[in-house]
Amino acid sequence: MATRKKLMKERLSTLIEKYSSRDVVSKLEQQFKALQKYEIEPNLIQDIPVLKEVTIRNDQLRDILEQLSHRGIVSPLVLREFNGQYQIILGRKVWYASKVLKFKKVPVVVTRMNEEEMLLVLLASLREEAVQNTIAIALVCQVLIDDFQYRQVELAKIMHYSRSQVSNILRLLKLPIFTRKLINAQTITYGHAKILVSLDHDVIDSLVMKLIQEKLSVREFEQLVKTHKPQVVSLLDEHQLEKQYQSVITTTKKSIRFSFDSSEELVDFVRKISGK
Repeated sequence: MATRKKLMKERLSTLIEKYSSRDVVSKLEQQFKALQKYEIEPNLIQDIPVLKEVTIRNDQLRDILEQLSHRGIVSPLVLREFNGQYQIILGRKVWYASKVLKFKKVPVVVTRMNEEEMLLVLLASLREEAVQNTIAIALVCQVLIDDFQYRQVELAKIMHYSRSQVSNILRLLKLPIFTRKLINAQTITYGHAKILVSLDHDVIDSLVMKLIQEKLSVREFEQLVKTHKPQVVSLLDEHQLEKQYQSVITTTKKSIRFSFDSSEELVDFVRKISGK
């Protein structure tokens, strides 16, 4: 197993407690206001690599463009200095809109926040959005799992989700990139997307087009998808199995994969199925 980057393992519980707090984003914003303010060109700011596939929806952009045209940028963008570059942390939508409006300079504050804490701030801010972007949440959670060995149960505490909710959101990353973009644009709802996850990629595109063309409800789409799922999958109650074995289940035509947050959970699973 890879070692945790940047921060010591002993600080994990402290980080989870801090970033699971409902008011952590507002508290951080107050702290950032005390930092020295600068004005820099928007083009000198880099996007957050983990969110590069997450585009700003047209309706969001339209609202922000209208606000900026009348009021300008009220609160400075929060950046971090990384390898001689500036990366956006908070204010990503405003930053994008400022480039569309061709602002010459934007107000910013700069923090030296490390990568792990930057991801936690980002996750907390995504949690607080009125309309949550599930793809963005999934991408940030996956990096925290891959690079910093966070477990799904820990991410669930930060997000105030159940562990199964985190599992379902992470499953969205198994979908084709085109489908993920449609989810990001809210052309496909999260309810529709969850139904697609267990299907083979070669049938997803055609089903998605049918969903959009016929404007199917979640219930109608679920009935349609059942006719395309392998029989072995349709016979399984995946959620019941996940609950029983404390695992994440991925199914295909010929296989069932159980994934666990820790080696201890894997050992418990092996003991259960072997009767030992």
